[in-house]
Amino acid sequence: MAKCSLAAGQKCVTTISATIGIDGEGQYNRVVNLRKELLEAYGAGDFLEAVFRCSLASGDRRDEVASELVALHNEGLIDIVIAFEGLKNDPAAKPDFFLTRNVFENALPQISASISSVMRCVVHLLREAGQDLVAGTIINSYIRFCERSRSRPSEAVKQIESDPDTFAVLLPSTIGAGSSFDPDDCINEAIWRPDTKGMGWRCCSITSPVPQ
Repeated sequence: MAKCSLAAGQKCVTTISATIGIDGEGQYNRVVNLRKELLEAYGAGDFLEAVFRCSLASGDRRDEVASELVALHNEGLIDIVIAFEGLKNDPAAKPDFFLTRNVFENALPQISASISSVMRCVVHLLREAGQDLVAGTIINSYIRFCERSRSRPSEAVKQIESDPDTFAVLLPSTIGAGSSFDPDDCINEAIWRPDTKGMGWRCCSITSPVPQ
Protein backbone atom coordinates (compact mmCIF):
# COMPACT_ATOMS: atom_id res chain seq x y z
CA MET A 1 0.00 0.00 0.00
CA ALA A 2 1.38 3.39 -0.89
CA LYS A 3 2.08 5.77 1.94
CA CYS A 4 0.48 9.18 1.89
CA SER A 5 0.90 12.55 3.56
CA LEU A 6 -1.60 14.96 5.06
CA ALA A 7 -1.05 18.70 5.40
CA ALA A 8 -1.90 20.22 8.77
CA GLY A 9 -1.27 23.95 8.66
CA GLN A 10 2.43 24.28 8.00
CA LYS A 11 3.18 20.68 8.99
CA CYS A 12 2.98 17.46 7.02
CA VAL A 13 1.94 14.15 8.50
CA THR A 14 3.53 11.12 6.86
CA THR A 15 3.74 7.35 7.09
CA ILE A 16 0.80 6.77 9.41
CA SER A 17 0.08 3.28 8.15
CA ALA A 18 3.30 1.93 9.67
CA THR A 19 2.50 3.21 13.15
CA ILE A 20 -1.21 2.46 13.42
CA GLY A 21 -1.29 -1.07 12.08
CA ILE A 22 -3.87 -0.57 9.37
CA ASP A 23 -5.39 -3.65 7.79
CA GLY A 24 -7.18 -2.90 4.56
CA GLU A 25 -7.66 0.12 2.32
CA GLY A 26 -11.01 1.03 3.87
CA GLN A 27 -9.67 1.16 7.39
CA TYR A 28 -6.61 3.06 6.18
CA ASN A 29 -8.79 5.73 4.63
CA ARG A 30 -10.90 5.89 7.77
CA VAL A 31 -7.86 6.61 9.92
CA VAL A 32 -6.61 9.21 7.45
CA ASN A 33 -10.00 10.90 7.62
CA LEU A 34 -10.02 10.70 11.40
CA ARG A 35 -6.63 12.38 11.60
CA LYS A 36 -7.72 15.07 9.17
CA GLU A 37 -10.91 15.78 11.10
CA LEU A 38 -9.09 16.01 14.44
CA LEU A 39 -6.42 18.32 13.07
CA GLU A 40 -8.93 20.60 11.41
CA ALA A 41 -11.05 20.75 14.57
CA TYR A 42 -8.00 21.53 16.68
CA GLY A 43 -7.16 24.46 14.46
CA ALA A 44 -10.78 25.66 14.44
CA GLY A 45 -11.21 25.52 18.22
CA ASP A 46 -13.73 22.66 18.03
CA PHE A 47 -11.39 19.91 19.15
CA LEU A 48 -13.17 18.38 22.15
CA GLU A 49 -16.45 18.22 20.27
CA ALA A 50 -14.65 16.47 17.42
CA VAL A 51 -13.08 13.95 19.81
CA PHE A 52 -16.52 13.11 21.17
CA ARG A 53 -18.10 12.97 17.72
CA CYS A 54 -15.38 10.78 16.23
CA SER A 55 -15.35 8.41 19.19
CA LEU A 56 -19.02 7.56 18.63
CA ALA A 57 -19.01 7.42 14.83
CA SER A 58 -19.92 3.98 13.46
CA GLY A 59 -20.01 2.50 16.95
CA ASP A 60 -17.75 3.04 19.93
CA ARG A 61 -14.33 4.09 18.57
CA ARG A 62 -12.82 5.59 21.71
CA ASP A 63 -9.75 3.35 21.60
CA GLU A 64 -9.12 4.20 17.95
CA VAL A 65 -9.50 7.92 18.60
CA ALA A 66 -7.26 7.69 21.67
CA SER A 67 -4.52 6.03 19.60
CA GLU A 68 -4.70 8.80 17.05
CA LEU A 69 -4.56 11.46 19.77
CA VAL A 70 -1.39 9.85 21.11
CA ALA A 71 0.19 9.92 17.66
CA LEU A 72 -0.78 13.52 16.94
CA HIS A 73 0.34 14.72 20.37
CA ASN A 74 3.69 12.93 20.31
CA GLU A 75 4.34 14.23 16.81
CA GLY A 76 3.89 17.76 18.17
CA LEU A 77 0.88 18.55 16.01
CA ILE A 78 -1.51 19.06 18.91
CA ASP A 79 -1.35 19.33 22.71
CA ILE A 80 -4.07 17.15 24.16
CA VAL A 81 -3.13 18.02 27.75
CA ILE A 82 -3.89 21.69 27.24
CA ALA A 83 -6.95 20.84 25.17
CA PHE A 84 -8.53 18.56 27.78
CA GLU A 85 -7.88 21.05 30.54
CA GLY A 86 -10.70 22.97 28.88
CA LEU A 87 -13.20 20.10 29.16
CA LYS A 88 -16.18 21.06 31.36
CA ASN A 89 -18.77 18.88 33.04
CA ASP A 90 -21.90 20.64 31.82
CA PRO A 91 -24.82 18.21 31.44
CA ALA A 92 -26.70 20.73 29.32
CA ALA A 93 -23.92 21.10 26.76
CA LYS A 94 -21.79 18.99 24.46
CA PRO A 95 -19.51 17.14 24.39
CA ASP A 96 -20.48 14.53 26.96
CA PHE A 97 -17.97 14.99 29.78
CA PHE A 98 -17.36 11.41 30.86
CA LEU A 99 -17.28 9.82 27.41
CA THR A 100 -14.89 12.48 26.17
CA ARG A 101 -12.72 12.29 29.29
CA ASN A 102 -12.48 8.53 28.82
CA VAL A 103 -10.72 9.07 25.48
CA PHE A 104 -8.10 11.15 27.29
CA GLU A 105 -7.78 8.48 29.98
CA ASN A 106 -6.95 5.90 27.32
CA ALA A 107 -4.39 8.19 25.67
CA LEU A 108 -2.67 9.64 28.75
CA PRO A 109 -0.31 6.77 29.68
CA GLN A 110 1.36 6.83 26.26
CA ILE A 111 1.89 10.52 25.64
CA SER A 112 5.04 12.55 26.19
CA ALA A 113 4.31 15.61 28.34
CA SER A 114 5.64 17.49 31.33
CA ILE A 115 4.55 16.11 34.69
CA SER A 116 3.31 19.50 35.86
CA SER A 117 0.98 19.99 32.90
CA VAL A 118 -0.38 16.46 33.21
CA MET A 119 -0.99 16.87 36.94
CA ARG A 120 -2.85 20.12 36.41
CA CYS A 121 -5.05 18.56 33.74
CA VAL A 122 -5.75 15.44 35.81
CA VAL A 123 -6.72 17.48 38.85
CA HIS A 124 -9.04 19.59 36.70
CA LEU A 125 -10.74 16.54 35.20
CA LEU A 126 -11.02 14.91 38.61
CA ARG A 127 -12.67 17.97 40.15
CA GLU A 128 -14.99 18.49 37.22
CA ALA A 129 -16.28 14.94 37.69
CA GLY A 130 -17.57 15.83 41.15
CA GLN A 131 -18.97 12.96 43.20
CA ASP A 132 -19.74 10.68 40.26
CA LEU A 133 -18.90 7.01 40.85
CA VAL A 134 -16.40 7.03 37.97
CA ALA A 135 -14.76 10.31 38.98
CA GLY A 136 -11.55 8.59 40.05
CA THR A 137 -10.89 6.51 36.94
CA ILE A 138 -8.60 9.25 35.64
CA ILE A 139 -6.24 8.45 38.52
CA ASN A 140 -5.49 4.99 37.12
CA SER A 141 -4.31 6.59 33.89
CA TYR A 142 -2.21 9.10 35.83
CA ILE A 143 -0.49 6.27 37.71
CA ARG A 144 0.29 4.47 34.46
CA PHE A 145 1.67 7.72 33.02
CA CYS A 146 3.97 8.12 36.04
CA GLU A 147 5.10 4.51 35.88
CA ARG A 148 6.46 4.93 32.36
CA SER A 149 9.39 7.05 33.55
CA ARG A 150 11.54 6.70 36.65
CA SER A 151 11.76 10.47 37.07
CA ARG A 152 8.05 11.24 36.92
CA PRO A 153 7.00 10.22 40.45
CA SER A 154 9.80 12.20 42.08
CA GLU A 155 9.06 15.21 39.87
CA ALA A 156 5.39 14.90 40.82
CA VAL A 157 6.26 14.91 44.54
CA LYS A 158 8.16 18.16 44.02
CA GLN A 159 5.10 19.66 42.34
CA ILE A 160 2.95 18.57 45.28
CA GLU A 161 5.38 20.11 47.74
CA SER A 162 5.45 23.39 45.85
CA ASP A 163 1.66 23.62 45.47
CA PRO A 164 -0.10 21.28 47.92
CA ASP A 165 -3.41 23.14 47.71
CA THR A 166 -3.67 22.15 44.05
CA PHE A 167 -1.93 18.79 43.88
CA ALA A 168 -2.36 17.12 47.29
CA VAL A 169 -5.12 14.93 45.90
CA LEU A 170 -2.52 13.18 43.72
CA LEU A 171 -0.18 12.34 46.58
CA PRO A 172 -1.28 8.72 47.27
CA SER A 173 -1.29 7.76 43.59
CA THR A 174 2.08 9.43 43.06
CA ILE A 175 3.62 7.46 45.93
CA GLY A 176 2.04 4.30 44.55
CA ALA A 177 3.58 4.92 41.14
CA GLY A 178 6.96 5.68 42.68
CA SER A 179 6.96 2.45 44.64
CA SER A 180 7.26 0.51 41.39
CA PHE A 181 10.85 1.76 41.03
CA ASP A 182 13.64 0.30 43.18
CA PRO A 183 11.32 -1.02 45.91
CA ASP A 184 14.24 -2.82 47.57
CA ASP A 185 16.33 0.33 47.94
CA CYS A 186 14.02 2.95 49.42
CA ILE A 187 10.48 3.97 50.21
CA ASN A 188 9.49 7.40 48.98
CA GLU A 189 6.84 8.89 51.18
CA ALA A 190 5.29 12.27 51.87
CA ILE A 191 4.35 13.23 55.40
CA TRP A 192 1.58 15.74 55.89
CA ARG A 193 1.39 17.63 59.14
CA PRO A 194 -0.45 20.69 60.45
CA ASP A 195 0.95 24.08 59.67
CA THR A 196 0.03 25.96 62.80
CA LYS A 197 0.82 29.36 61.34
CA GLY A 198 -1.32 28.95 58.25
CA MET A 199 -3.86 26.62 59.89
CA GLY A 200 -3.44 24.36 56.90
CA TRP A 201 -1.22 21.49 55.86
CA ARG A 202 2.29 21.28 54.54
CA CYS A 203 4.16 18.46 52.94
CA CYS A 204 7.61 17.10 53.70
CA SER A 205 9.18 14.57 51.37
CA ILE A 206 11.43 11.96 52.95
CA THR A 207 13.43 9.02 51.72
CA SER A 208 13.97 6.19 54.17
CA PRO A 209 15.69 2.83 53.77
CA VAL A 210 13.60 -0.27 53.58
CA PRO A 211 13.60 -2.08 56.93
CA GLN A 212 15.67 -5.27 56.87
